[in-house]
Amino acid sequence: LQTDYGRTDAGQGNCDWCSSLEGTRPVFIWENWSLCSLKDSKRKQENGTNMNTSYNLNGDWRLVCDDGREFPARVPGDVHLDLMRAGVIPDPNIRMNFKECRWIGDHTWSWHRDFPASPAPGKKFELVFDGLAYVAEIFVNGTLADKHKTMHRPCRLDVSKFLKDGENHLELRLAPFDPSEA
Repeated sequence: LQTDYGRTDAGQGNCDWCSSLEGTRPVFIWENWSLCSLKDSKRKQENGTNMNTSYNLNGDWRLVCDDGREFPARVPGDVHLDLMRAGVIPDPNIRMNFKECRWIGDHTWSWHRDFPASPAPGKKFELVFDGLAYVAEIFVNGTLADKHKTMHRPCRLDVSKFLKDGENHLELRLAPFDPSEA
């Protein structure tokens, strides 16, 4: 069977891994995270150039477990890949390694990153997550900006009122699976 990492493991693969996750939830974050400055509602300047600017949030992040452990992280990616890079878990797609990784879905995981912004009156900033799975709380400078619950639609939210001039802090928090929310 073909695994997500391009390896072939006869008799072991995603079907075994997914069926073993009953009662748990894999923790995923995916692609194209950005902060967009939208000026004049996406109108173009007289010279034809777009007045929108964006700050790409893909790249290096910090992953924090609710038990206090911290790890370097990358976006796009997911908690499993970050923990594999840190040497904490084996590849869950090989043989029966998924059994050693079940504990991951029992914890709250937070991704943290600082980013620059220059808010100004009348200037709108949207935080854009093209891929974000499943239930997430989004904090900007320590304040809950919104909750997002779906992995099938992008998340776009106006964070203008939460930004300050200079360095800002973004936290994305994914909680453990709650069967009552299923």
